[in-house]
Amino acid sequence: METTSGIAETFRNGTFLITGSTGFLGKILTEKLLRSCSVKNIAVLVRSKKGFNASQRVAEIYKQAVSIRFICY
Repeated sequence: METTSGIAETFRNGTFLITGSTGFLGKILTEKLLRSCSVKNIAVLVRSKKGFNASQRVAEIYKQAVSIRFICY
């Protein structure tokens, strides 16, 4: 009997640390995990950059709508 395990099943109830979460791929990875997987925790590492502290950068990201959707099969 063949068993196949999808990505969502592999990550079920997992805890993740995402570095680079404010970049393009980091935003997409975070969104995909939140939308497609039943994860337990997601921790993001955000650094200060260009005169903005980490809290300000995170606040700016929450204001933005992520409009790119990737479908994984």
